[in-house]
Amino acid sequence: PPASATAEGAMTIALLGSDSRDPGDRGRSDVLMLAHLSPKRDKVYLISFPRDLWVPVPGHGKAKINAAYAWGGPQLTVRTVEQLIGVRVDHVAQVDFEGFVGLTDQVGGVTITNPHASSSRGFSWPKGQVTLSGASALAYVRQRYELPNGDLDRAARQRAVTKALLQKLLSTDVLTNPARF
Repeated sequence: PPASATAEGAMTIALLGSDSRDPGDRGRSDVLMLAHLSPKRDKVYLISFPRDLWVPVPGHGKAKINAAYAWGGPQLTVRTVEQLIGVRVDHVAQVDFEGFVGLTDQVGGVTITNPHASSSRGFSWPKGQVTLSGASALAYVRQRYELPNGDLDRAARQRAVTKALLQKLLSTDVLTNPARF
């Protein structure tokens, strides 16, 4: 892997959301983000890679970036991203649909600011503050076709929900409650 192109002590984590639905089915990476933590751990930057971004995938030629996960799991996805941007990925965090729904429900849902009123998969979200439970959060982060900027708006939704989840996971309510943690 490439040497870290970041300040000493910084950390980069690949965040993968798999669209696998059946046991033994790896699926594709429905979500691919990098979380970059500053050396002092006081800032986190989230960078999204649109799932349909065409890139060179080591050993496979050019393909959509989410194919790297289908062909070689997290390992090939990390190699693809590292080759693409020249930054070492230090860790991987991965979740599938069921895990995402469960995690969101476990923290009591998340509240985000929704920039565009929309509906999908039986859920509707007005413009403004909305609280998302597990199933509605999954539908929210997967929607793209009815959004003004398609995949770019979808990626912004995924970052907003990820940020809200991280804030909940790192809250005193969660960290001081062993059962909830």
